[in-house]
Amino acid sequence: TGDSSRDTLKPAVPIRRSLTPEYIICLEDGKKLKMLKRHLRTTYNMTPDQYRSKWGLPTDYPMVAPNYAA
Repeated sequence: TGDSSRDTLKPAVPIRRSLTPEYIICLEDGKKLKMLKRHLRTTYNMTPDQYRSKWGLPTDYPMVAPNYAA
């Protein structure tokens, strides 16, 4: 039936729960991080824009936990 996995992407956690004041949860693997950008680059060779596009996130979706960035 072909590769339907691209049609049924399932994040590690619900997208609305991936952002907390203390950390961002990676939708790829569920890891709790303060800074997502480096994790995406080193683990998945993915840019923030690619990540946002893959998961249908807004262009202003943060790559750093809000309390960490403050």
